[in-house]
Amino acid sequence: MKKYCGIQHVNRKGHVYYLQEGQTKTGKPKYFFAKQAAGNLCSRIPDGFEVYENVRGQVFCRRTQPKLISDEEVAVVREAIRKCGKEYLAAVEVKKKDIIAYERELPVLRFTLEDDAERLYSVYRWCFRGSIDDWWELSFAPKPLAELAARYCPHIGEESFYELM
Repeated sequence: MKKYCGIQHVNRKGHVYYLQEGQTKTGKPKYFFAKQAAGNLCSRIPDGFEVYENVRGQVFCRRTQPKLISDEEVAVVREAIRKCGKEYLAAVEVKKKDIIAYERELPVLRFTLEDDAERLYSVYRWCFRGSIDDWWELSFAPKPLAELAARYCPHIGEESFYELM
């Protein structure tokens, strides 16, 4: 077995990715993960970069993002999904000021931080109607995240989801 010294990441699907360095067309360094350990392998994550895995299991080396949502807030949404027995079906991802819940890799609920001081959120549901395909707001006044997650996460994977409007 070939020994590998460098940064590896095992994604949620169990695939191993290796951090590598390349060059842009202008000669600047670029960093990426690949399934094959070939090329210029990196032994550490460059300063100012982080490992990021999306809900599809794709792995990236990206510039460090500002952290607007706390780990505790993400845990609130994950716990609401777990409590209703949907953890096998749903994944959670943070994008800037949004916590997005996915059902089988499709975005279904979005909790958006509206009030940074009070930590109040609005909730949106993805509308799958062909002519709309956009987020629909479900709460018209920002509320605590735990309240919104407890109310709306049980609808993930249920027919009742399509009645939310």
